[in-house]
Amino acid sequence: MIKRLLFTNLSIFILLVSVNAQIATADLSKYSSKEKFEAANALMMIDNRYDEAAIIWKHLVDEDPDNANLNYKLGYCILNSSEGKAKSLPYLEKAKNSISKNYAPFDYDEKNVPNEVLFYLGKAYHLNYQLDKAQETFNLFKTNASKKHNLAPNTDLLLIQTEVAKGQVANPKNYVIENIGGVINGKYSDYGSVITGDNNVLFFTSRRLRSDNSNIDFFSPQDGKYFEDVYVSYRNKETGEWDEPQLIETISNPKSNQATISASIDGKLLFIYVDDEGDGNIYYSEYNGTEYSRLTKLSDKINTTAWETHATISTDGNTLYFVSDKKGGFGGRDIYKVTKMPDGTWSDAVNLGPTINTKYDEEAPFFHPDDQTLFFSSNGETSMGGFDIFYTHLQEDGSWTTPKNIGYPLNTVDDDVFLVTTPDGKKGYYSSAMDGGFGEKDIYTIDMDPSITKPIAVIKGYIADSTCNNVKVIVSDKSKKQATKEYMPRADDGGYIIILKACKEYTIEYFANDTLKHTEDIKTPCDETYFELTRTFDLCKLELIAKDRDAEVKEAAYEKFFEYNATKIESEEDKFKTFVKDSKSMISETSLLFITIEGSASRVPTKTWGDNFKLANQRTEEAKKLVLEELQKQGINMENVIIETRSSVQGHKYEGDFKETEKYGVFQYVKIKAELKSE
Repeated sequence: MIKRLLFTNLSIFILLVSVNAQIATADLSKYSSKEKFEAANALMMIDNRYDEAAIIWKHLVDEDPDNANLNYKLGYCILNSSEGKAKSLPYLEKAKNSISKNYAPFDYDEKNVPNEVLFYLGKAYHLNYQLDKAQETFNLFKTNASKKHNLAPNTDLLLIQTEVAKGQVANPKNYVIENIGGVINGKYSDYGSVITGDNNVLFFTSRRLRSDNSNIDFFSPQDGKYFEDVYVSYRNKETGEWDEPQLIETISNPKSNQATISASIDGKLLFIYVDDEGDGNIYYSEYNGTEYSRLTKLSDKINTTAWETHATISTDGNTLYFVSDKKGGFGGRDIYKVTKMPDGTWSDAVNLGPTINTKYDEEAPFFHPDDQTLFFSSNGETSMGGFDIFYTHLQEDGSWTTPKNIGYPLNTVDDDVFLVTTPDGKKGYYSSAMDGGFGEKDIYTIDMDPSITKPIAVIKGYIADSTCNNVKVIVSDKSKKQATKEYMPRADDGGYIIILKACKEYTIEYFANDTLKHTEDIKTPCDETYFELTRTFDLCKLELIAKDRDAEVKEAAYEKFFEYNATKIESEEDKFKTFVKDSKSMISETSLLFITIEGSASRVPTKTWGDNFKLANQRTEEAKKLVLEELQKQGINMENVIIETRSSVQGHKYEGDFKETEKYGVFQYVKIKAELKSE
């Protein structure tokens, strides 16, 4: 019957072809109201093309604003659209007083609405945080509807979720949520953010028009928008800002959807979701030093004829968590894991069990680099509405702690998915369609509660000179209980990141051109704290050092201890002026000046800087800037100067005794050391 209405004449067919999300300004005035009514019904009922149907219903409502049925259908479509669901409220409110038991949905002359309007109105109230009204309306729908109504289970769940939402809104968390900015976000939808462990490379999915217009003629039949493409942006080493995003052409096909899922901690392994004609599967792409490879489908231990949507991998690459709605689970979509076998293949999949998986849907797992904390989304009975983000911890016996809702305002009454965080747990990235963005959906950053994740030790930085060949970093556990690991910096920006275990001693060796350029020994803290060192080298400039390790070494040094939150060094300080003078006297045209700058902060909490590592890093960066400025004033050729920086938080665990300045003051400093190494 619906299809017969759809093709009663050619004009309706033309209308269906011409009206889509990209051509929202189509001239609908040349069609009759009945033709538009039939076309919108067909779009909505046959193909679930709610965004396109809403365009037509809006025209009809503008023509007949008091028609309850038109308002109901417009509100229903907006509620089921991809964006702006909360805007359905005024239309559904206008329709609620015209309920009829004899409602005829395909009758052009119908002016009334079905009892279901109360269910959808309750959802609209819920999405607008009118939670008491939502509960009242849901209960009214239940009173008027049969207990066997197909929406009854949904109503019961929404009543529970509305109560959860009231509790969460009444006890908000101290999250700071900010738009990542217009360099990344555009007027189209940008989402699916994936960040590398050093917080310097961002992958994301976008439905934008490509800069070369190569996708201008290709639209998704589901919603009429450009297909999903995968982009990458690198953080500028000088400014700290994001550079213009680049399309990853080897992954992105203008005629189909490819969406970011997750990445290895160094960004060299990308996981991508591909909708293989309705059979969603997980693929991967590897960085080969110059570009990302074409997509390869993951093992059939992971991908099945069911729907696989998401995956995340452990730091060591030996455990992969993924989502599937295959039979045998606890509900719709469940989270499973596979482990890498000795021959490199994946094991059989194991369901994570009822502690995490429910009779509802679980989605978008992200396994933190601490290899203990799992973030994921669920739309079950502990959600505020739609999908909420939860976290759980892997215990030593292999079990998981009871998941905790991450809280409002990070979680909302709509879908909240695809959260990823930095290794220190202080910064998160996710996407949202909240008001005030650049486009339909934007990427946002979140200042998070770092206590959610477990402390780890991180070494990160850049290998600065692209002329070096065979650059690598080798990490050896001095206890010999772990195998030596080799790390290769990213070719694009020279960035690298290394995750280390707590309470261990390591030797770190930096190689370039098959020559050892720098070695250091470090010990990671044994207490419960996040530990981070930043190392930035121009390894090729260390050539003179590597050639003659028995060369004469001269030194100059400066150190300053700070009061709480202080960071400034005065260039006129006698000790600093002496350091600059000695550094100038040491260097010549045939020598290299190797400068190490270390900024440190104690563990006394700092409201001024937000967290202690930011304070330590600020001390490092201010010292580096001043050293560069003063050496340049002395006429020193900066090509002969190598600066290595490190920032750390260390010292006694804070016990509320900030007045004990002697106890903490010894860890609040900047230390600068200059060494002359020449042949």
